[in-house]
Amino acid sequence: LNLVMWGGVCLIAFMPLLISIATYFLLETEVASHMDMSMRITVLSRLDLWAYVAGLVWEAPWFGYGLEAGRFIPIDQVTFAYFSGNAMHHPHNGLLQIWFELGAFGAMAAIVGWVALVRSLGRQSISSRRFLLAGLSNFIVIGSVSHGLWQSWWVSALVLIPFLYSIALSLNDVALENK
Repeated sequence: LNLVMWGGVCLIAFMPLLISIATYFLLETEVASHMDMSMRITVLSRLDLWAYVAGLVWEAPWFGYGLEAGRFIPIDQVTFAYFSGNAMHHPHNGLLQIWFELGAFGAMAAIVGWVALVRSLGRQSISSRRFLLAGLSNFIVIGSVSHGLWQSWWVSALVLIPFLYSIALSLNDVALENK
């Protein structure tokens, strides 16, 4: 429980800094030259975008640029090392998007929400807690490397998950009663 809680807190709190460190080690050193082409296309182009957005975060660190600002990130004047696109509709990193759109205050709100959510799992049975913690861990990892925070299918999936989980628990309880 504590590992998931504090891991999430650290990811949310330090995402722009983590991007800066990763950028230094992967884009600014010779590590990139030793990666195969598919790794450069997927990992390094995404890191290219993240590094740019993280730089913008430091320009408006307290309140960010506002909700949905991720849809209008100006990349037409930027020369990327690996990203070859001409548009970015979101940073492809939900935690970085929190920082970009809502700033440090938004990140603090996300941390408070994350801690409350993980702590609420302490009231669940041990078997249920394992599945819920695994789901939250998957959510924060995937949300940190892939999706835009406000993509409707992603938000819908997150809203649907508790309902599916409660149905699964109910079916499990019925199966245990019938044994």
